[in-house]
Amino acid sequence: MADRKLIFFASLGPDNDDLSWRPFRYASMAADVGVTVEIQLVGPATGLMRSDARDRLTGRMKDAFERIRALEVPIWLTPGCAEHRGVSEIDLKETGAQLRELGAMFGEVAAGAQLVSCDW
Repeated sequence: MADRKLIFFASLGPDNDDLSWRPFRYASMAADVGVTVEIQLVGPATGLMRSDARDRLTGRMKDAFERIRALEVPIWLTPGCAEHRGVSEIDLKETGAQLRELGAMFGEVAAGAQLVSCDW
């Protein structure tokens, strides 16, 4: 398979439980067939990394999140959004998520990565 990266982009937050975890399900499926993937969370979606949101996970959503963690898929959060939504250093450590400005993602897209919006 070609080594073209897919970036799963989402802004839906924890108040949309089923829809908000879509990037994790899709990235997990893509990674399982050998596609290079990462997840970019912005706005309310950064709150998904808080422990109170993760503690509610069950079923397919929990399985997808655990699979993403096991595969060490990069999870990026925009810094200002994560801070505004109370994502702590502990949350970052527990999830493996990292802070990154959107400009870095735009650079990857300009270099050939495919952006997949999960907010539809």
